[in-house]
Amino acid sequence: MPMSPYLQDKMVKANCLCNMQVAFVDIVSYSRRKSYRQVRVIHAFMKTIEEALTSIARKYIDYTQNIDVHIRRDSVLLPSGDGAAIGFPFDFVPDMHLSFACELLRLVAEANKQFSCDVFLEQGWCNCHDGFLLRCGISQGTLILYKDLNGNFNIAGDTVNMAARVMDLADAGQIFLTREAHTQIIDLIHLMEPRFRRYSQVVIKHDLTIDIYQYIDEGVPGLDGSLRPGLGLAEDALAANDELPFESPTAGATGIYLTPLEEKPLDDKAPRDLVKELRDRLVNIPKGEFSMGNDHAGRVSVEIAYPFWMDRYQITQEDYAEVMGRNPSQFVGAHLPVENISWFDAIAFCNKLSDLSGLEAVYTVVGKEATIDFSANGYRLPTEAEWEYCCRGGGLEDRYGSLDEIAWYNGNSEGKTRTVGIKGANGFGLHDMLGNVWEWCNDWYQRHYPKERQVNYVGPESGFERVLRGGSWSDLPDCIRSSFRHRKSPLSSENTHGLRVVLPLRE
Repeated sequence: MPMSPYLQDKMVKANCLCNMQVAFVDIVSYSRRKSYRQVRVIHAFMKTIEEALTSIARKYIDYTQNIDVHIRRDSVLLPSGDGAAIGFPFDFVPDMHLSFACELLRLVAEANKQFSCDVFLEQGWCNCHDGFLLRCGISQGTLILYKDLNGNFNIAGDTVNMAARVMDLADAGQIFLTREAHTQIIDLIHLMEPRFRRYSQVVIKHDLTIDIYQYIDEGVPGLDGSLRPGLGLAEDALAANDELPFESPTAGATGIYLTPLEEKPLDDKAPRDLVKELRDRLVNIPKGEFSMGNDHAGRVSVEIAYPFWMDRYQITQEDYAEVMGRNPSQFVGAHLPVENISWFDAIAFCNKLSDLSGLEAVYTVVGKEATIDFSANGYRLPTEAEWEYCCRGGGLEDRYGSLDEIAWYNGNSEGKTRTVGIKGANGFGLHDMLGNVWEWCNDWYQRHYPKERQVNYVGPESGFERVLRGGSWSDLPDCIRSSFRHRKSPLSSENTHGLRVVLPLRE
């Protein structure tokens, strides 16, 4: 198979970071076989993976034939002992990993029908035939895409690890998904939710607890949709008025944690005036001009021709739950940033907050299309230019301080989001502009900025992905810079995606 120009282009565009869907599969009871049979089974296993990829390529031909994508060539296949990880970097198909896993189980079930073996039927393996059973774990998220010493494409990151960890909980013929993979599917494909079963707060490797989703479609040959013993079925989702656990600020942490977040205990039954509290948190951002961008996206001089307000903090789960009546976050805590939200979730929050504040809604949503009225006086997401201007805080450097003093990232976050406002503020008095969670911006993503000087730059009029800025708790230091850009489908929601709001300042 020739080298993939599609993957090469993604690696260059995204500074080696790539959003991928990952399916991790392995052979059940592989190690119980004798060595000579293991070799034959591995050959049969890899052949079946190739057949499944070919079949999926035919299924999605309408999506791929016009954009020079070859699914087998442009997927990343990583054999791993008695299993394999398959990375699908195709943002335009939200369920390709799931379709691949189902097709793989179907092909295995068909192959196993070719022989009759009482031993295999009884225990799921034998030393007299090449039949095997599979289990599968699926995840979705950002990975590092690189070339190994042999010049082959490879992937690394928590997304692969999470696919393997949820797979470890599956039995033969079962498909388990992470919350991120499940959310992307049900957000983009109508009526898929009944085909999943949720297990709540399951303990996985390193004592992490996560929600796990099992695919249970009875129409898929070879799929075992039976209940997995030992895993706790989820109860009803958190009610709108349920209390959220409180995470205390880290002792001795850097930065100033201002009211109301510091002094208001979560069990305080006094009514909360969120509208007033949020207005008190807003920081007056002066108008000005700066150089936006970097060597990859280009650099452009941008004038911010008006002053405006920006929230000192990222929106917390307490804020979001009070406005929206639900808490979608994986890492639950009242003063942790809200995450697992899509761009559409973010603008819905802005509109509802505007309504509660007696202001005009900025966004009009019809189906999956949104229009933005910048003349409205309500809350909205920052433009990409506003965000970078605010992040720089009046400075010229890509960071406004020492990394560990200003940001939560993969080197100090301990694998989770952290209380907002703990880290040091920038020159405008804004906290967590770098790290903790990515922040959705208004703009559609475009690869390069315009070369001409811009005034109140708002990005292109249309596109496929929306911009996120700032980096997150799970990202490498290279991502934690004011000029670093990320982009995702506006329907995508991950435990690294959050928001911060701005408000126009009428002079």
